[in-house]
Amino acid sequence: MPIDLSGSAGFQNTPDLTGAFSLTYATNVAGGMLAITPSVSYRSDSQMFEFANPTLDQDAYTLYNASVTWTSENDRFRLGLHGLNLSDEEYRVGGYNFPGATFGNSIIGFYGPPQTFTASVEVRF
Repeated sequence: MPIDLSGSAGFQNTPDLTGAFSLTYATNVAGGMLAITPSVSYRSDSQMFEFANPTLDQDAYTLYNASVTWTSENDRFRLGLHGLNLSDEEYRVGGYNFPGATFGNSIIGFYGPPQTFTASVEVRF
């Protein structure tokens, strides 16, 4: 006899709301174009598997990023500074629950990147 799980199961890793917003301000500076690009993204609560698991499920989170790039007038040179996850948000992107004797009831979570800063230099030939 079939069992109706529609009231207790949900779609995994599928939040009700996601969104992103970005804008770029550009101005001429020192013989090139300076572009400043802040961005924000949001993801509401989501569960990692079909059945809710409070230990693994991810609460809503917001990520803030920003980039500052300078491009020479002839597009030959580009310099950039980039910041990701500026608020250093800890957020889970995956996980596993291994119940039972084989794995000793192990729960493993995988997290998104922490606050990260990078610089870039580009030369076009």
